[in-house]
Order: sequence, then structure tokens, then C-alpha cells
Amino acid sequence: MFDTNRLLLIILVTILPFVWIFKLKDFNSKLFFGLFLLAFFTYSGLGGSLKEVDEHYFSYYVIYTFFISIGLYLGRGRNKKYVVRKSTENKLIELIDKYGTTIIIVFFLLKLTSLIYPQFLLHRLIVPPAPDLTSVFAERFETQESSFFESIRYYLLSILSPFFFLSLYKYRFKPWKLVLLLIIIPYIDYCRVGYIGRGDMLQYLFIIIASLYVFLPRMRKLIVISFAVFLPTLIIFMVNYTQIRIGGTASVDNTFEALEHLIFYESNYPLWFSTIYNEPFDINNLITYFKWLITLPIPGFLKGDIGLKGDEIAGLLLGIDSGQRGFYIVLPGLVGESVYYFGKYLFWIHSLLVGLLVGYTFRILNRHHQMGILLFYSVFELTYFINRGGTGSGLPYILKILLVFFIILYFYSRYKIKYDR
Repeated sequence: MFDTNRLLLIILVTILPFVWIFKLKDFNSKLFFGLFLLAFFTYSGLGGSLKEVDEHYFSYYVIYTFFISIGLYLGRGRNKKYVVRKSTENKLIELIDKYGTTIIIVFFLLKLTSLIYPQFLLHRLIVPPAPDLTSVFAERFETQESSFFESIRYYLLSILSPFFFLSLYKYRFKPWKLVLLLIIIPYIDYCRVGYIGRGDMLQYLFIIIASLYVFLPRMRKLIVISFAVFLPTLIIFMVNYTQIRIGGTASVDNTFEALEHLIFYESNYPLWFSTIYNEPFDINNLITYFKWLITLPIPGFLKGDIGLKGDEIAGLLLGIDSGQRGFYIVLPGLVGESVYYFGKYLFWIHSLLVGLLVGYTFRILNRHHQMGILLFYSVFELTYFINRGGTGSGLPYILKILLVFFIILYFYSRYKIKYDR
């Protein structure tokens, strides 16, 4: 049960540090930072008002909120129109016009290889499998080593993904082609495993709606009305989908009941804080985190097993080891994660770091209108996924994928400018 007084206080201490968001002017800024605030409040703030949450959580949440807001504000930069070199803008347009179609084709062909190796499953594109959530979740806890080819394919798809979404800009005024290309990606993933996550569904739905809204201004009223009508059905579907994937049955058919379930499911992460808070701090956690952070740009197949301690955190919170019956990955939220890795006195560094990286990434993506669809894809990665799944779900996208993307664009632009001269 939520404590009303505590909830009102948490709303207040969440809004005050983020008051600058309500003064933003441009659509992309309001969309990105508004969704970040909503996701942050949902996964780290709202659950803090549950009566069962540790009493120390509130003070840590207040400090974390303050520093992540500072980080986002500084990373984003001042609210002014960016000065973009015309030559850089032209080269970006040239890249899309000249290589966009090739990039899209290569991306899809590479994606299709997942239906050929290690198993031949191309026929599933015509006859898709029935949802098999039980098998999918059982396989998650089995030790499976990827082959060298699978590792290379995964890395290439990751690096190509921002170029793919950048290339989709050429279809911004062709809604049917754009929507079809965006639907095919999750469809291929579904055909491969017989499952698609809620987050992936929402991400591509968001990209489609946001892209159509921005690039087809005449349809904006229709898009808003259609979304408003569809939203209750979407909420009910998400709740029932959650119940089915954990072995239950679809039993919710009322929007308000579904919303109540959804709010509790998506906001109870602070309940795990007590266990983390009472666990003695281990400096090795901090070392592990920075080792992981620094080596993120290195492809996984070259650096070996250097990752965060997701299994160890889950084992600590559940009281059982990985592989035992009843084990699953627990998501402690950003505040809980910061205390686990940085300790009770340095946890604020985690929030400042996250804010700076996310804010600066938005700053770069928002400089060029050609990156609009890529920005909409990034919105979910850097607002929903990072707040729900922690930095392990968001920072790799910045430091492993977008970093390479920006480096390639930089050298392409410099080379073309120099060559043209």
C-alpha cells in the first residue's frame, strides 16, 4: 500500500530539481526529458512511497534525484539553437541519400542470418511460431555459449543499428514503407525465438507514433486521437502479457484494474533497497563497475567476460544462487544499483555520471534533424530501459554503439570535406 503523505512528498522532491524540464521549448527536448522524468519517477520514486520500503530510501532518493538532474542539465547544455556546420549537414544528407538503401538492405540480410544459423528457421517468416514464453524464460537461465559467428553477427548488428535508423530518414514522407520497415525488425526477432518483450513492443510502437507525428503534421490530430483510443487496450494487453509470461493466465479486462496492476508491477523496485542498504559495502563492486564501464567500447568477443554483477545482486536479494529453483534477475532500480556499486557515501557519483552521459548523448543526437528517427529509437533506450533495467541496459548503447557511430560519422564528414576541397 502507498503512503499518501510520503507519495506527495516524493512527487514534490522529484519535480523541484527537474523544474527546468517544464521550461523547455522544442518538441524533442520536452519529449526526451519528459519521458526520462516519468520513467525515473515510476521506477525509482513512486515505489518509495510504499509503506514496506526501508525508511532510509527517501534520503538516498532525494540526493540521487538532485544529482541526476544536474547531470542531465549540464550534459544537455544550454537551451539554445545549436550551430551546425552546413558542410556537416550536407554530408549527413549525402550519406543517407547515397548509402541509406544499401545500409537498410545489409542490416536486414544480417538480421535474417539469425533465422539460418545456428538453426534454419526461415520458414517461420511465412508460418510464425505460437508464443512460447515458458521455453524462452527457461533458456535464459541455461548456460549457453555463443559461437564466434554469432558474436560477430551480434556486434555488427549493434553497430549497424544507428545507421539503419538514420537511413530510415529517407522514408520519412513515405509512412507505409517506414512503418513496414520498423515492423519487420521485431517480427524477425519473434520468428527466431517465439517471443518479444514488452519493452521491444513499446519501443517500436513509440518510434512509429513519434515519427508519424513529427514528419506528417497534417495527421497529428488523428494520431493523438487514435493513440488515446488505443491506450486503454494497450494497458490491458501489457498487464495480461506480463501474467502470461510468468506462467499465469490473462485475467484482467478492466482498464482501471489493469492500470492498478501495472503501477504496482512497475514501481516496486525500491522494496529491494533494504537488503542492499544493510549489506556491507565491497570495494570490489566499485572496481567491477569501472572496469565494466571503461571496457564497454571493446567488442564482447575480444574482451571476454567483463560485466556487471547482475546474478550476484539477484542472488543477494533473493537469498538463492543462480541456477537454483526460483531464481530470476531482480531489478533494484537506479538508486539501489548506485548504493550496491558505489556505497552509501559515493552513490551520488553514479547519478551524476548517468545524467551527464544521457544528457550529452541527447545533445549530440538533437543537433541534426536527419537523426530524428534515430533519436526516437534512442529515447526508449535512454529513458525507459535505463530506468527500469539499470545502467547495464542503457550505458552500453551510449559507450559501445553510439560512440562507434559518432566516430565513424566524424571521420566520414572530415574525409568528405577534405576530399571535396
